[in-house]
Amino acid sequence: MQQFQTLRKIRSQDNTSEIKFSIATRVKNEFKWIKLFFDSLKAQTYYRYLDVVFLDSGSTDGTLEFLEKENCNLYSIASSEFSFGETCNLMMELTKGDHVLFFSGHVELESQYLVEEVQKFIDKIGTLSGYFRQIPNEQVGCSIYDKVFLKYNFPASNSTEPEMKVDNHRFSNAASIVSRSHWETIKFKPVIASEDAFWADETVEKFGRIYYFHMFNVKHSHNETFDEVKKRVGINVLARYPSGVGFLQRKFIFTKVFSALFINTFELVNSYKFAVAHSSAYKI
Repeated sequence: MQQFQTLRKIRSQDNTSEIKFSIATRVKNEFKWIKLFFDSLKAQTYYRYLDVVFLDSGSTDGTLEFLEKENCNLYSIASSEFSFGETCNLMMELTKGDHVLFFSGHVELESQYLVEEVQKFIDKIGTLSGYFRQIPNEQVGCSIYDKVFLKYNFPASNSTEPEMKVDNHRFSNAASIVSRSHWETIKFKPVIASEDAFWADETVEKFGRIYYFHMFNVKHSHNETFDEVKKRVGINVLARYPSGVGFLQRKFIFTKVFSALFINTFELVNSYKFAVAHSSAYKI
């Protein structure tokens, strides 16, 4: 695994009585939203059992200064050393819990019982890895692209049990749970993006399943511009399809995205522009 030459510890969390979970959050310039996330953490009924770890990679907007005043373990690295896969491995090394909850710094946990209820499932099921349901975060902002993709990728369910996933998962480290024992067997790949999807694929192959905790909502959206969508999708395409995809497949992707957006919103122009941005990212 990568050795981080610029890694430094800025502050330590006050001792917890008993660690049940770790929280792992990578941040860069999240000052506008980090308080909302931290407040939703502190509202957790199991907050006193949380090992809370933040890794900053070059914030200049006050994110570090905010976190220095909060009760957490705070580390930093230079932005030049950041990579999606290797920083996940670093976070696993810096945390202590048998299960690590990964969250983006601009999410909010809707339920104060999320961690406590997950513990109950672990008590019943045993060690596990999985992901939570993501819904729009209206305070951050949410485009029609966000709303429709979250609707399809993270569907609601009337079941009170997590859904076992052996394929078609939407594992995302914006809101996930990683078993330390699974990670000790399967490390995150040193890739530029989609490290979470690659890891989940291997975990399913090795251990037979991951779980979708559809009953726990995590508010997460970006409100990206068309160019920002193209850039983000393009990075993930480069990781998963380094040669891109062919013309006909791009047309199919465009049609699928446009249809989903328009059927759900009836916004013709924005549906077309987001579909163009998304599908054109598949051309390397």
